[in-house]
Amino acid sequence: MARYFFHLRTGRTFSRDDEGVEISDPDHVAAHAARLARRLIAETDLPGIWAGTWARSAFAVMDGEQRLILHLPFATVLGPRPLLH
Repeated sequence: MARYFFHLRTGRTFSRDDEGVEISDPDHVAAHAARLARRLIAETDLPGIWAGTWARSAFAVMDGEQRLILHLPFATVLGPRPLLH
């Protein structure tokens, strides 16, 4: 089983994932990243945040050798949302 690290970039802030997650099938890494992004957005989304913070957020997923294997912008997970007026 391989360990993958889901580092989070939000705007200019970079948060390292120092623990990582063990995933047995490399084909499941993208699905795991998408679930994490959706959960993070659902737990913290407030009106107006999507247009600002989440639109500039992404996971940089690294393998155990610290090689970038996936860059997942949050905008690709949920697609565009209407702006609240």
